[in-house]
Amino acid sequence: FSCLIHTGPVVLDDQLYFAENLNSNIDGCELWRGGRTEESGALFADIQPGREGSDPKFLITAGDTLYFSADGGDGAELWSSDGTSEGTLRVVDLNPDGASAPVALCASNDTVYFVADPGDGDRLYLTDGDGAEEIALPATRPGPDDIDAKPPILRRGSVVYLLGRSAEEGVELWTTELETTSARRVTDLNAGSGDGVPAFFTAEGP
Repeated sequence: FSCLIHTGPVVLDDQLYFAENLNSNIDGCELWRGGRTEESGALFADIQPGREGSDPKFLITAGDTLYFSADGGDGAELWSSDGTSEGTLRVVDLNPDGASAPVALCASNDTVYFVADPGDGDRLYLTDGDGAEEIALPATRPGPDDIDAKPPILRRGSVVYLLGRSAEEGVELWTTELETTSARRVTDLNAGSGDGVPAFFTAEGP
């Protein structure tokens, strides 16, 4: 299984990818690539040219693709790379008026789950690299009692676990099956509008 919140280097096709700002006066924090040590790396993608930098975060691989959150100049969104400069692209702009700020990226085969804010609260999404599809928590939205998705995310087998928050039930444990676009609450640990807030997710077994 993978993952909770991962911000360190990742390996794709035997190359190490990581965020670095060694040239902070020129490039800012950008995506670098090298061998299996950071000392042998070089700038791979200058996503936001200039000193501001794109600040890549939450790097993860799914299949033969690298996914991460980065700011191309109009807010942090989900990006992907196939290991080439021309194949390093924004996957989707979930919040055209700002930053959806994807977090808690979690991979299952070629699919990535993540939490992002399209402008009306945090949502759970999945992507195979071509756009993104929301996983409803529950299927009816929007409204003042809508469900917000919250990190962390943990996958165990074919099930994804995460935190969901609603006005009526607070922050509780929710789950969704892989490849589906709906979810359900597992239990109400703190009955009523109080928060159960389960934490320190881990998995045992396959």
